[in-house]
Amino acid sequence: MAVGDNMTPFDKIREYIDVDFREKVLPIPGSIVYFEKYGQCLGSGVIGTKNNIIVLHYKNKTKSQILSFEYDDILDEKDMRIYMSANRDGVIGSDSLAQGAEKHIFDIDLYNYNFKNSHEFVQKVLAYVDRSGDKKINLMDVPLKYNVVIEYEDEEVYREFVIKNEYLIEKEDIFLNNLRKEARDKLGVTKWLLWDYKNKFKMIPEPNINLDLKEYSNMQLNENTLQSIRIQREVIMSYLNEIRDESIPEVVLIKADSILASFDMIEEEYDELQEVGEDLGTSFSSNDSKRLNLLNLEAVVYEMKHNEELKNMIEKLGREFISKEENLNSSEKIKVYDLNDEVYGIEKSDNITRVLPNEVVNLVDEDLEYLFYAKYFEKSLLSYEISGDDEKRKKSPKIENGPVIMLLDTSGSMFGKSMRKAKALALATIDYLKEENRNLYILIFGGKGEVKEKEHKCGDDIKKTLKFLNKGFGVSTDFEEPLKRSIEILEESGKYKKADIFMVSDGACVIDEDCKEYIQSKKEALQFNIYTVITVPGNYSEDGFSDEVVRI
Repeated sequence: MAVGDNMTPFDKIREYIDVDFREKVLPIPGSIVYFEKYGQCLGSGVIGTKNNIIVLHYKNKTKSQILSFEYDDILDEKDMRIYMSANRDGVIGSDSLAQGAEKHIFDIDLYNYNFKNSHEFVQKVLAYVDRSGDKKINLMDVPLKYNVVIEYEDEEVYREFVIKNEYLIEKEDIFLNNLRKEARDKLGVTKWLLWDYKNKFKMIPEPNINLDLKEYSNMQLNENTLQSIRIQREVIMSYLNEIRDESIPEVVLIKADSILASFDMIEEEYDELQEVGEDLGTSFSSNDSKRLNLLNLEAVVYEMKHNEELKNMIEKLGREFISKEENLNSSEKIKVYDLNDEVYGIEKSDNITRVLPNEVVNLVDEDLEYLFYAKYFEKSLLSYEISGDDEKRKKSPKIENGPVIMLLDTSGSMFGKSMRKAKALALATIDYLKEENRNLYILIFGGKGEVKEKEHKCGDDIKKTLKFLNKGFGVSTDFEEPLKRSIEILEESGKYKKADIFMVSDGACVIDEDCKEYIQSKKEALQFNIYTVITVPGNYSEDGFSDEVVRI
């Protein structure tokens, strides 16, 4: 979470309600408190018997200690909010809880062995509520009834995600939620009210959260986002249930409901975008969806990726060449035996061609057949050991396919379904090339002088390429300039000298005879192919230079 002006929309609404409309309370021994600043929870503790607060205090990354603080040590800090356990009758606490917490003052915890944080410490000392007497409890042995922690497959990715997205609930808040549930069960806590310390609270203006809610549209829609939103939803629903019997203006409650409505919208859009995101190997925000017109593309991307004619054509793109890399794997190394090799010993192996006859006879006996296969899998069959050129190796050359230069007609006649097909085909091609670590050079074109270029390297952000594909031109179409430019790229760029040209248009490609002769001469000299896809099948007529044409 962020601080200051970057509090979440819910934090702003909750602060407004808690300060301006809800009751304020004073502590009693055994009350549970948690400390909050700018909507971020900083920790929790227990009110002791001597106007003190018992908390788990971190000395450093590996050592924490349970300490007692005077009220002023904590509450005098600017903008600090202290929430206290309560019910509809006011603040509640437990003398046995206060006395029990004080038994652990100065206890040391190393490497978070007993408590992950201060919330877990308070959860565990709540065990004193059910006890009587002076015996000190070993908190390490106290089980946690509520121990739900959100899990992420990659912790580093999660931390980076939280930093980039200010409106995500952090793990600390999940531990607080666990504590609130435990306090409900043990003490009957149904409300959390502000501590009216020195009458420090002043009325605050009603927040405008409309701009904040719009920011949710920029959140990347993936499983991490959804998990965080579900936790936030639980917190908001719990809070609304808590204040249901209080005199809160309806217009204020509507604002809180609008946050839940935003969450509903995010979850719905996630369901809609999940498949296209998986197809393209990335995640999108709600704004991405609207700006890039993703929902209209989803069905067409699926169609393009499952069209057999297109799949066969895409597989042909990029000419084969022998890789200069020599890092061949073991499957590319073939043993070659020389006829002059000689037997000079016996060894254990799984080489059937050299196995001794007395091992082979086990295959004839049904009872011993399993012994043969067991020794085979353990590489312990007695075999002849060969001398000579036994270790000769023959390396087979590594064959790779070249990149692709794609020409997309974005003239006015492509508007609508044809343009969606062209974009989807570009995305399907990128996805296919990505599997083989190959690059794509895209030229979008319209009329004369209307050509724009973008190289999409394997691993590049697909959203930037989608944004590029959304550009378009006027009514007319000129094919000669983009075709000549693509040949220039083949000639001038070493990276694309083994590329093929892949053109997508809605109709016949009309070029003059001089241009056709130029293209044919370059095809013979550079040995590339031109593959063409026509998005309106009835519009096609022979162009005189395409090696293969598919109509979709």
